[in-house]
Amino acid sequence: MGEKNYYQTLGVDRSAAPEEIKRAYRRLVKQFHPDTNPHPDAARKFTEIDRAHDTLIDPALRRRYDHQNPPQPAAPKPPKPAAPKGPQSAPPIDRPPRGISPGEYARNWPTHQTKRPHRRRRRTEPLHPRTKAVIIVISIAAVIIALIATGFMLPRELLQKILIGIGIFLLLTTAMVLRILIDSER
Repeated sequence: MGEKNYYQTLGVDRSAAPEEIKRAYRRLVKQFHPDTNPHPDAARKFTEIDRAHDTLIDPALRRRYDHQNPPQPAAPKPPKPAAPKGPQSAPPIDRPPRGISPGEYARNWPTHQTKRPHRRRRRTEPLHPRTKAVIIVISIAAVIIALIATGFMLPRELLQKILIGIGIFLLLTTAMVLRILIDSER
């Protein structure tokens, strides 16, 4: 096992999902990028992080890396010290200490212990180009169906103009969808 452990480099678990790996990579890249970190080892650490990310984000490379570097058996944990018994143990939190009424205890309870941690909004990933193309085609089809359904109530000249406009619109959007699909193949 001549290589460094990529999971430890990124600070993720061996069973981490690709999203977790991306989050850890982005966090570490911000921290160790040579342009923002003046430390002399920042460039070397940045290269290690980039190599670990490239290997773990690609499923085939990750399988090969996991096969070549099997997990090490975990070191045995030291036994936990026994909890003290008797009067020196701490009172339970849900009951007020003796001599204080429950109402007074609730009023004086530290609020920082009852607040929930701030939850960050999830970032949505950008849509894949093929998904964009499918959405465009479906929305165009919906517009055409709506116009055809209402077209029977319109005068003939106006209906012809609308259909010519739809034809031009379809040609342009078809070209755009094809371009998106061709670009996504590269």
